[in-house]
This record gives sequence, C-alpha cells and structure tokens, in this order.
Amino acid sequence: MSLGRGLRVLDAMCGCGVRSLRYLSQAGAAFVWANDAFEGYRSLILSNLSGEARVSPEGDRRWVVTHLVANKVLAESYLQRDFFDLVDIDSFGSDSSFMSLAIAAVKIGGLLYITSTDGYSSGGHRPHQVMLRVARGKLHENSQYSFLSYCNRCGNSQTFPWEELGRISCPCTNGGVSRSVVVSGPLWTGPLHDAAYLTEMLKLAREWGWASTKQNDVDLEKLLNQMIDESNPQLPPGYIKLDEIARRAKINSPPISSLISTLEKEGFAACRSHIAPNAVKTNCPMAACVRIARELRHIASKYVCMFKNGRSGKLSRELQFCCNMPNRGHNPDLKMRFIPFQCRSYAAMMWTLDSGLIWLDGLLILGMTIKESPFRILYNGG
Repeated sequence: MSLGRGLRVLDAMCGCGVRSLRYLSQAGAAFVWANDAFEGYRSLILSNLSGEARVSPEGDRRWVVTHLVANKVLAESYLQRDFFDLVDIDSFGSDSSFMSLAIAAVKIGGLLYITSTDGYSSGGHRPHQVMLRVARGKLHENSQYSFLSYCNRCGNSQTFPWEELGRISCPCTNGGVSRSVVVSGPLWTGPLHDAAYLTEMLKLAREWGWASTKQNDVDLEKLLNQMIDESNPQLPPGYIKLDEIARRAKINSPPISSLISTLEKEGFAACRSHIAPNAVKTNCPMAACVRIARELRHIASKYVCMFKNGRSGKLSRELQFCCNMPNRGHNPDLKMRFIPFQCRSYAAMMWTLDSGLIWLDGLLILGMTIKESPFRILYNGG
C-alpha cells in the first residue's frame, strides 16, 4: 500500500465529508474521491474540504466531490482500472451489497475499510467480534470459513466446518441433540491479525511518536501489543468474559492476570482480548476455566484477614497486624510481616500467593511484590 503523497482514497459514502477531510489533512493523501448519493450534503462537504487545496503544486487534483450511488462509483473505478489504496465503505445497514465491488476497486495490497452505521444488521447483538469475522470471511471463500457454536448450558464453544453443520453437538450432551447449543455463521474462523504487520505498525507508531498518545481513552501501544498477543494461531475465535466464568464458578471474578498466568502454566494458550477488557482469549474449555478460577479463589481465601474496630463494624484509621504469608524462594523465618493498614471502611484483605494481588471486597487495589521491609497499603474507598 502506498503512503504519503501517493495515497489515493475512495470515500464511497462520505456523509458530510469529515473522514475525507482527515485523509487529506492528517494522512497526507494525494487524492480523495468524496462521494455521497445524497446531493443535499454537497454544500456541507465542499465547506468541510474548502480548507484543503483542490490542486497540488504539481497541478494534480487533490480531491473531487460527486453524488452517485456507491456501487456505481466502485464499478466505475474497477472498469476504468482506476484502483485505490484505500476504499472506505460506511453503509447505513448491511454492507453485503457493496462488498464485491469494493474489493474490486482496491489495489492489490490496498486496504478496504468497512463500518456500518446500523451494524446489527450484519453483526448481531454483540457486533464487534462477530462483525470482524463476517467481513473477514468475505475475502476467503474456501479458507477457514465455518460455524461457531456456543452452549448456554455449559458455556463450551466450538468451531465446525460446513460438512458437520447437521451434526453439531456439545460434549455436555454426550453426543446427543441439545436445544442449548446456538450456532452462528458461516464466519471466517481463522486469525484476525497478522503479527508481523502489527509489529511493523507498532514500530512505526513508536518512531512517529504516536504509541504513547491516548485518544478516546485508547492506549495505542497497549492496543497493538494486545492484538499481537491475539495473533497466536493456537487461540480460537471469540473470547470468554470473566463475569461468565465467575457466574458459573459461583465466585467473584478472578484477577485477569492471575487467570491468564495459570492457564499458561497448565499448557493452554491465553491472552487478554482487545475487544472486551474483562475477557480472555483462550483454547481452554469453559469447564477447565471454572476449575482454575475456583482454585485461585481457594488459594486466596487461605490468607483472609478481617478486623473490626470495636462495635462500630469499621476498621480503625490505622491498624498494625502480623500476617503469616508464604513467601516462596525466601527464608521461612521471614514469612511474618507487620503491615500498617489504612482503610476507611470494613473490608476483607486477600493476598493471592502467586501474583501478589491485593483485593478489598473483591476490588483490585494494587499489585505489589513481597519485600523484606514493611510496606503500606492505602485504600481510599468509601
């Protein structure tokens, strides 16, 4: 894909032209075709683009505004062999009627950007992950194009190819027919990310000073690193929310870092999901996730310290207590710790042995490594 002065963009359904303007002013596009079928937007589009020169210093057009049906624009681009580095499709409703011509209008190695104002039409009730796979699958008719099943009863998810569509079942039914299994598809069930491509993006983001910036509460470097982790070919499509694991285990949600660490120790692939912050991607079955979460809870519950200040039921401003906490790799005689503890409300403190995570009433406050010297835990909750 060409960059900088060579970047050519087709914004086929540009609306008021804001993204067309950003391609020109922020991406340094050499040419943008801003099209929207509704001619009533013309004055607004022209006004938005007026700050950008129509003609480059070399005498080439930088932007043009038209009001044609999107498919006509895409078809014209293909028939004239006038291909674009980036084709932007923002449809109101399903994008399926634009997909084939949009792909035809993109240069080899170019980028097809697809979004939908009314995304539920192609993405379902939870559109983010599903929509990615609906759109991704359109590019590969015969490669990793299958169905996803989810069992409401046990929480197990599986992938099934076309030829097994009539024989989908769940292990919890011992091969029998189950009304609790929901099937979605056909979808692209292969990887959503290319690790090498994302690594190059992260490298450029760092070079250009974008990696450390935060917009819309999104840390770009953190996001790209999460997507690189998700590129692990062992990971299946979809993710598991901690809330669901906790509900099935009948416990509070486990710390996500502890869960991922334990899953990896048991030989499973696991990482955070960039789509849902409270979810993990893993090839571990739901039943094993529930078991591991209960084991983490059991470890933590061994080290619970609860204190009340007289009859009030509240902790005193500062209590000093001695807690016997196993400290692996250190002298057993150094297990005893005096901890100045400050809190404004009655709470339970749990120390999870492996991760050193401190919890108060199920709320993660701070991650801390056990040290030889006393330290202070601060909790300013109500």
